[in-house]
Amino acid sequence: MLFQLHQARQQSELVNGSLGAVIAVVYLSTAGPPALPDFVTTIFDSYIEPPFIPGIPNSVPIVPVTRIWNQDGQVLSRTQLPLSLAMGLTIHNF
Repeated sequence: MLFQLHQARQQSELVNGSLGAVIAVVYLSTAGPPALPDFVTTIFDSYIEPPFIPGIPNSVPIVPVTRIWNQDGQVLSRTQLPLSLAMGLTIHNF
């Protein structure tokens, strides 16, 4: 499930909570797990723009997002992929 959406994707019929499937986890550098990947390739049925990967319809790259905030005089940050596991979701989970 997509959690946070870049502004440019909002014209593509993707919204927060869109359900999709991960098809690839991509590391472009020599780093590997447990580091965050450079991007995750996903497929969303509702994505109507040209695909990220030619030949794979509805493919979309999801990149890590960093958020920075102040708390108790400290500058904190968190970097994560804006995805959540959506196995067994029902209307009662939202």
